[in-house]
Amino acid sequence: RLGGATLADAARKFNLKPRTIEAIDRNGKDMKGDTVPDLPQNVDVLSAAFAAEVHGENEPIRVPNNGGYVWFDVDSIAAARDRPLDEVKAQVLARWREDEIANQLRAKATAMLDKIKAGTSFADVTAADKLKVEWRPGIKRGGAQNALSAPAVTEIFRTPQDSAGAVEGASPAERMVFRVTEIK
Repeated sequence: RLGGATLADAARKFNLKPRTIEAIDRNGKDMKGDTVPDLPQNVDVLSAAFAAEVHGENEPIRVPNNGGYVWFDVDSIAAARDRPLDEVKAQVLARWREDEIANQLRAKATAMLDKIKAGTSFADVTAADKLKVEWRPGIKRGGAQNALSAPAVTEIFRTPQDSAGAVEGASPAERMVFRVTEIK
């Protein structure tokens, strides 16, 4: 490299296969919004690349645990831009669907909680909608557990015994209605 060879020429000289990534953003996504596969693990190549100058002299990045290095070169920098609707229409529709599902689930959970607070039993409310009921004993404070997210565990511990509550599930498209039956 110090002799003026390109990174690709230097790689070929040592029988290494150079890899070209056409475009990548700070989140490791390509122009279509897909994750760029096979980036080196445990190495912050993206921060180094985004701090580099076009065709500048970049220090190689050491790969921990295997003694190797990542050499890189930035060929060009594209300015940030708003993508036209044609490029993002599928993602916009998917996000809209997810938001609508989340809104409907939130409304359904609220309606269920209102029925429970009005005196209808938890079993009757869940049976009316043919919902799956699970018993999760032994929940402890301090983060996600038993397939419950950390916010769900926090909300469960805020809820008094024999009371019900609702919280977002593992994703915005999931909602959980719960009842605290025992506190130890």
